[in-house]
Amino acid sequence: MSEEGARSELSRRVGCEAWRDRAVNGGFAASEGECAALAARFGIPSVDGLRVDYTISAADQPGMARLDGRVRADVTQLCTVTLAPVTQSVDEAFSVMLIDGSSEPENEDFEFLTEGGVDVGEVAAQYLALALDPYPRVGDREIEASPPAGGRVLSEEEARAALSPFAVLKKL
Repeated sequence: MSEEGARSELSRRVGCEAWRDRAVNGGFAASEGECAALAARFGIPSVDGLRVDYTISAADQPGMARLDGRVRADVTQLCTVTLAPVTQSVDEAFSVMLIDGSSEPENEDFEFLTEGGVDVGEVAAQYLALALDPYPRVGDREIEASPPAGGRVLSEEEARAALSPFAVLKKL
């Protein structure tokens, strides 16, 4: 999921040596600056109180491990109907196979191990992005559509003519 060479706004690298002999548990909270950078990346007004908890354990196959985690945050997005702020809480679990690049697991999310480890922060940021509501709305607001003229569907030509500036003049 991550892009090579790109520096994550929420970078938290964990080296492979940490989980070779035993599972490693960890967690972190994002700083205000990191939250602001993530909000800019996602094109939303704010990300607040972001917390990530994770466990990395060696897998049965050599060169593989499993990253299980949970990302929690409060986010503010804009309503797709009114553009009013919509605040939501995100609580998203994730599970990813970590592989050394020699083979890709089937039917599982995976990350390649790079530079001798994994950037847990970037993985969490990607899952936060996936958990965002693509069409946030204030309450139950719906897009108000005006009924078609005369209760029938307009042809493409009729619709263009109705939107024409000359259509207004015809009504005068």
